[in-house]
Formats: sequence, C-alpha cells, structure tokens
Amino acid sequence: MKISLIYLPHPNLVRPNMMAPLGLLYVAAAFEKVGAEVSVENFSGETYEKALDKLPQSDIYGITITSLEAEEASKFAEGIKKRFPSSKVILGGPGTVTPELIDMASVDSLVQGEGEIAAEAIFNDFTKRGALDKLYRSPTVLDLDRIPIPARHLVKSNFSTLSIITSRGCPFSCSFCASPKLANNKMRYRSIANVINEISMYGASELVIHDDMFTANKTRMIELCNQIGKLGVKFRINIRSKPLDVDMLKAAKDAGCNEAAIGVESFDDVVLKTLKKNTTVADNVNALWLLDKVGIDARLLLMVRTPGQTKETLAKNRYWLTQVPHKLVACTNFIPIPGCDVWYNPDKYNIEILTKDLKLYNYGFFDSNGEIPLLQIFKLKDRSIEEFHNETKDFKEWLNLHTRINKG
Repeated sequence: MKISLIYLPHPNLVRPNMMAPLGLLYVAAAFEKVGAEVSVENFSGETYEKALDKLPQSDIYGITITSLEAEEASKFAEGIKKRFPSSKVILGGPGTVTPELIDMASVDSLVQGEGEIAAEAIFNDFTKRGALDKLYRSPTVLDLDRIPIPARHLVKSNFSTLSIITSRGCPFSCSFCASPKLANNKMRYRSIANVINEISMYGASELVIHDDMFTANKTRMIELCNQIGKLGVKFRINIRSKPLDVDMLKAAKDAGCNEAAIGVESFDDVVLKTLKKNTTVADNVNALWLLDKVGIDARLLLMVRTPGQTKETLAKNRYWLTQVPHKLVACTNFIPIPGCDVWYNPDKYNIEILTKDLKLYNYGFFDSNGEIPLLQIFKLKDRSIEEFHNETKDFKEWLNLHTRINKG
C-alpha cells in the first residue's frame, strides 16, 4: 500500500515553509511502522493547482486539516479524484472535529482523534479487504512513548533547528480554543528519556518546542530542562502566565531557553474572564517581569476584536505594552473558530456571528500580500460595528508605531 500524506497549500502565509509539518511526520512514522510505503507532500508554499500537478500516484491520500481548511480540503480531494479516480482520500487532523463543514463527495474516510492509532486499522482494512471505513475514531494515546518519532527522513531539512513536542494536550478550557473538544483537557507526557533520545539523534543546535503548555507540570519541566541543558542547544517554548514561577524559568534559561511565547491575550480582566483564560492582568504582568528577570525574551501573544472587549480594553493594552518588557508582539484577530465554545454558543458571549463563510476567517493582520483588511465576522450585541472596527484599526496603527510587531 502506498500512501501520500498531504499538507495543504497556505498561500497567505509570509513564510509557509518555516516549519516541517510535525503532525504529518508522526502519522507517516506510524504508517511506516505497519509496512506502508509513505511519502509526505508539504505543499505549504504552493498554489492548489501546482500542488495537484505535483502529486505522486498513490493508493491513498491523507490530508491533515483544520476546520478553517474544510472547504479547501474538500476541493483538493475532488482534484485528487479527477487525477486518480481509483484512489482513496482520507481527511484527518483537528478539522474533523466539525465534520458538518466537510463536503464528503470526494472524501472516502475521516479520522477523528490522533492519527497514529488509526494508521494500523487503515492499513489492515485496505490491504486485507481493499476498502476503508467511513469513519475511524482514534482513541487518545495515553503512553506517548509508544508512538514512533516523526519520519523526518521524508522531508528535506538540515535539522539544525528541530521542531519537537514533549507533551500533548492542555488542562485549560479557553473559550476561543478547540483543544478541549479535541483532547478533553488531558495532559499526556513523553518520558524525559524518550525526548532526549529524539533530540540526540539529530545533533540539532536549536529546538522549537511546540507543546501547548510547556509549564503544565513544574517538576517534570525542571527535570526536562536539566537534561536538555546537557545537550548544549538553544530552545523556544510556549507558556501561560499561570502556573509559572522563577524556579521554572530559571531552569529553562540555564538549560538554553532564549525565548518564550506567552499567551497574554489581553490586559483587560473583563476580556480574560470572558475568554475563560483563568488568568488576570496581574498574572500577565508578573509573568513578563519574571521572564525579564531571568533573561528570557518574551514573544507576547495578544488578541483583539474579542468577546468582552469594551471601550477601555485597547487603551489598557496600550498602557501595559508601554510598561512591561517584551521582545515582540504577535497580535491576532479573534475569530470564532469551529470547534470552540464561542462557535457553538455565541449568545453566551454576547456576540452575533455574521458569517460562517470560513474563507473570510483570518487571524492575522498581515499575509504574504501585506496588510489584511479587517472583515466583519461577528459583532458584539451591545456595541456598534463601526466603533468596534475603528478602535481596532487605530490600535493596529498604534502597534505598528510603538512596538515591534510580528508581520508573519
């Protein structure tokens, strides 16, 4: 059985090929383990037309998607079927949590959950009976050491910068995130020995650790940092402002951590409560000063145009951005992504979703063509669209003038 695993084009991204598709490489390794012939097609920097032209002939095509890519994936599946009518097309990834958004006309199967477990069932079904089930529900993998390391040999890379994960899941339930629906708030950890073994295999000089929450377990984090420190590599992490303390950050700094992306989201307690962040402005301010104290650069993740945003919110953001240390601001627009609580329960958040045309949904202020116009995806029920739009436009201009803002 030959399977091609596909990472769809992302023509809007400024640097579409900056990172290898780590999730697909995990799934690729699982298919290789059971005996499949696997290729990974990273089309992130291609157009849809060129991507379809470059497709190798395979028995099965597996496409990883987010909910926002459901329409594009359905069309890509149609293109595959036109070129290779006898092939099977499977969609997996976080986007399958909202199957109602997927046009199944050219899609043979969906995988819901973690694809590594589904790989064996798919391989057996295809090789033994020449058919696939319509749906594969993959259970949550509790022992992450069971999963083979990503099949990085299937993509071009010098591996000087290695993308890895050391855990899966997040114990929190932010209203703007689909993670609670995907992982049921379960944290699962690889053993430290398993992580160190993977890093040592490649001789990387830098790591990007993609754990949703690297700081979830203080004892494990400190021990993992101590072991990474012995390898002499630099690394970046993702954190929340709580739980966090100076001992955790000092362990990371001593081990080689030079940057932490911290999900502040807002410097308005009303917004933080509405977003169910389980943090406060005081928590955020304290965390940024702790990072500065130990010498780790802060990539401050901010979100605007959110439920709960008042006339005072962006003024509070401006004030605190001039008071706290940070290296870079990565500011995004809130959108009610399919799978999050706001998508399912907009009334609870005092908003009206104006369109569910996912082609219009975009987090960023910038894409590969430059600045993106602000679109009206939803409205706050107690505020005018014009006021909400104009204050965001003014804040974006302020960010450009007064901060170092991430433009892609």
